[in-house]
Amino acid sequence: MWAQALAIALVIASGVATFVLASGAYHSLEETRAAYYLRYRFADLFAEVRRAPKAVADRIAAIPGLAAAEPRITHLALLPQGQPERSRRALRMVARMDAEGFGGCTLFGECQEACPKEISIAAIVRMNRDYLLASLGTAPLPAAAGEE
Repeated sequence: MWAQALAIALVIASGVATFVLASGAYHSLEETRAAYYLRYRFADLFAEVRRAPKAVADRIAAIPGLAAAEPRITHLALLPQGQPERSRRALRMVARMDAEGFGGCTLFGECQEACPKEISIAAIVRMNRDYLLASLGTAPLPAAAGEE
């Protein structure tokens, strides 16, 4: 009988220990996220608006308790006029980035958050694709409608 009681006590102790460890890990991750957001001024809320006038951003910035509001253009149009020189442009861009010691952007997203020019991952993916195709001597495919 004492062996069964000991087994039950060990199972309960294991459950409590697992809960305490999981709870500590959860709170640690929460605090780390909060510190990261604060240090890098990461937004707590993102809102996407299409074709809003600048006055709307001024009204949003005037909301009490709001630390900052940053309106920006996040979608640049891809015009068909640039298609003939697309391959040469991709090769020249990467060569210039290498010469300036800039670039080496990955697809993990950390560079997008730290980028002073706010270059999106979609633009990096498009440039990497164009560079790879240009390096192989293959003409890039035209950009799809609505592709960012």
